[in-house]
Amino acid sequence: MLRSSSISGAEIQQRNALLSAIRAKEKTTDYKTAFRNVVEEVAYTWFNRLIAVRFMEVNDYLPSRVRVLSSTNPNKLEPDFVTTPFETDLEFSPYEKDVVLQLKDQNKLDELFRMLFIKQCNKLSQILPELFEQISDYTELLLTISFTDKDGVIWQTGELGKVDFGGGGTVAMYVANLDIDTIDVGVPVLSMHAPFEITAKNDVYMAYKAFRTFFKN
Repeated sequence: MLRSSSISGAEIQQRNALLSAIRAKEKTTDYKTAFRNVVEEVAYTWFNRLIAVRFMEVNDYLPSRVRVLSSTNPNKLEPDFVTTPFETDLEFSPYEKDVVLQLKDQNKLDELFRMLFIKQCNKLSQILPELFEQISDYTELLLTISFTDKDGVIWQTGELGKVDFGGGGTVAMYVANLDIDTIDVGVPVLSMHAPFEITAKNDVYMAYKAFRTFFKN
């Protein structure tokens, strides 16, 4: 269950670079192993950067003294550098300033957070080049951090069945015909209603988290 998204522009080039990296590793192993190795390498890289930034901000080592992953206000969820990005030591082109303001106006705060975090890592590369090397490749494409998703539910949408007939669930189409807004939520199942149904344990766990979050909120 992956969060659905689309890519365009520079991200298409980054995706092509990602495929090239996987194919390069595939020369010495199979595709599945190559893909897993690339993902693990990128995850390790971003983990190191997150830990380093967190260490620097809690010890007030960041050059701008503006917190990146949290706020000096314990009751505030939004990181300080998302609230006041132009008060940091980051440099913005006129186009980037417009993008920042647009993302704020559209309340796309996670997208803004990701953009600013990448810029912060690139800025830190000037003083810690071994840890914060310049980011302009597929590692940027694979960064999916969020500060608004407190519950961490990974999901995706999908279509099943005929248009306007409902789909996927046992009773969805009947409920929809009663003029009731209906959404099917569930876990993908292979060979549903067969003697041996198969589901992925990660999908089952995410479904549990989703329903727990729904009833909690």
